[in-house]
Amino acid sequence: MQTSSSQQDSVYGGAAQPAAARPAVTQLGAVQPAAAPPAALHPDASRPVAARPIGVFDSGVGGLTVAREIARLLPHESILYFGDTLRCPYGPRSLSEIQGFARQIACWLAGQDVKLIVIACNSATAAGLETVQRESAVPVIGVVEPGARAAVQATTARRVGVIGTAATIASNIYARAIRGLDTGITTFSIATPASSR
Repeated sequence: MQTSSSQQDSVYGGAAQPAAARPAVTQLGAVQPAAAPPAALHPDASRPVAARPIGVFDSGVGGLTVAREIARLLPHESILYFGDTLRCPYGPRSLSEIQGFARQIACWLAGQDVKLIVIACNSATAAGLETVQRESAVPVIGVVEPGARAAVQATTARRVGVIGTAATIASNIYARAIRGLDTGITTFSIATPASSR
């Protein structure tokens, strides 16, 4: 999957669009969404759901691993990937600021007529998943629940270590998700050192 700014068509699911119709694109397809998202957008009812792409977003390029796995499991699906490289990293930012970014990007993806939004960013899932799910007319899923399930299944000592960004750890989302699956598992969480640009 190519996502360089020189190959913008692949960022837009391969659909050729005139340059004027595209949002401002920077490296890896990041766009600068509007300052505040408008009301939740509804999918185009005239376009069959099967023809719509799956929208995937992350604060940068790490979510490409999620997009790659979706492509492997669902090879006939189109994927529209949004890497917010203009505002990454999200980790050191406040949860309310990250939630705003998640809302903006989800609104933009809904405007691209996706059938599903995958928040492939732990920090954005922690900060904005519930809000985006409430506001979106399309299904929205995050990456924390699958990660928590995998940790619960993998542990034999009933102890799980969580390493994440400051925002992800501050949200306590992994500890809650793991406890929701198995109250007998103890979690230990630590934030990675803040990264600078």
